[in-house]
Amino acid sequence: ATSPAFRPDGDQAADAAVLERFGLSSGYVLYVGGFWPHKNLPQVIRAHAALPDALRRRHPLILAGGPPSDAVERLAQSAAATARSLGPIPDAELPALYRGAALFAFPSHYEGFGLPVLEAMASGTPVLCSTAAALLELTGDAAQHVGAEEDSGWRHALRALLEDPARREALAAAGRARAAAFSPERMTSNI
Repeated sequence: ATSPAFRPDGDQAADAAVLERFGLSSGYVLYVGGFWPHKNLPQVIRAHAALPDALRRRHPLILAGGPPSDAVERLAQSAAATARSLGPIPDAELPALYRGAALFAFPSHYEGFGLPVLEAMASGTPVLCSTAAALLELTGDAAQHVGAEEDSGWRHALRALLEDPARREALAAAGRARAAAFSPERMTSNI
């Protein structure tokens, strides 16, 4: 279950202050999580770097989490100035980062559960994620799915979603509804 802080209607002034602290404007592509190899970050970095320049600049790729990875940093720096790592983020600031994103991308090879995906959906952020079994079970039809190793699939899906606000809004609405099934009350009601 997620914290009640992960919701689509946060404090606008507080959210703006968080984005300003990181030098961000709304509309970026967000990844939150570890930088370990199974998280497959190079996939989303390469897909983002393949976007047309104007689209890539309008929707920069923001990586939040860690621990730092030289390989991820090198790839992000070589891909484009529009891919940037923020490092670890305080829990209190994560909801604002999710709400400011145009899209949440999670290309992981495998997950035990996928809490960042649930946080994104609860925050009203549309999700593009891999077909890892846990993520398929978690999201159902409330996310766009692409195989973790499908390079062209990630490039196509990322571009298509960023160019289609109506599709993103449909995914956001489906994600909010799906996330409600994982409320703290529901998840603890059988204990």
